Amino acid sequence: MIGHRHYKIPFFLFFSLLSIFFFCFFQSSLFSKEKPLPERSVVTDPSLSRRCEVLLKRRKERVRHKLKLMALSRRNLNLQNNLTPEKATLRKKLKKNHYEINLEINLLKQKIKREDEEVVRTGCPGVIL
Repeated sequence: MIGHRHYKIPFFLFFSLLSIFFFCFFQSSLFSKEKPLPERSVVTDPSLSRRCEVLLKRRKERVRHKLKLMALSRRNLNLQNNLTPEKATLRKKLKKNHYEINLEINLLKQKIKREDEEVVRTGCPGVIL
């Protein structure tokens, strides 16, 4: 009858192998000359971030102004639709006003687009437009 042999690794041998693996695994991070940067840290130039803040603030104001003009344009259209036919001169003035509002909206759209491109060109970190 052939018995099963059990090979037992001595405790000190097991411990020494474990410590060698541990040392090899952490050696690169402990003894490397380069220090890793923390995750999600972005090193930026303070003047660049101030410039980005100014650009984004101006863009935000123009977007807000565009939204106000769009609401004014809708209000103007509602006034034109609710006018009686007898008020032709008022209708002309409202149409002219509506045309000028739409020109201003288109101009603001172009300015916002140009500012978006400038923000991208400047390379503002973490910007979502």
